[in-house]
Amino acid sequence: MSQNAAEVFVGRGLNIYLAPSGTALPTTMAAPSASFTDLGYTSTDGVQMNFEATTEGITAHQSLEEIRRIKTAQSFTFSFNCMQWNDETMALAFGGGDWANVGGMWKYSPPAVEDDIIEYALVADVEDGDINLRVLCARCVVDGSVETGITNSAAATMPVTLRALKPTAGGDAFNFISDDVQFS
Repeated sequence: MSQNAAEVFVGRGLNIYLAPSGTALPTTMAAPSASFTDLGYTSTDGVQMNFEATTEGITAHQSLEEIRRIKTAQSFTFSFNCMQWNDETMALAFGGGDWANVGGMWKYSPPAVEDDIIEYALVADVEDGDINLRVLCARCVVDGSVETGITNSAAATMPVTLRALKPTAGGDAFNFISDDVQFS
């Protein structure tokens, strides 16, 4: 592979959209359907995508070294920091829950321990000039913990990690689509 500056991707634009799991994912780079909610501003940390394959070695009586390696699991996570604090982003970060008007004040109640885990469909658009990359997950859930700090010198963010799940109808847990000719 030769050095090619055209293949260096800088994610200048970012939009993250969520909808209830089961919502049809777009098949082109056109805007997602109205069923998807734009999560708004995210921090300059951008997104972190992590693909992890777990493997296990197989040994034999005749060899102290592995004679084969098999994949036992794989996962894909998509992480970002929400900057806008509202009913949708807080419920997302904290795994669900409800907002209610109580005596003229808005009160958030987290999900009960016995509540089902909420599943989402994810569309994330990253752009570099005229080049667009889209991340798609038909089913994903919030994974991990939320730790946020509120200070007087920086915007408070809510970290969110989404873990892709295998679609119930089969298919890939996640996909990328792009209009970049470098992938041809």
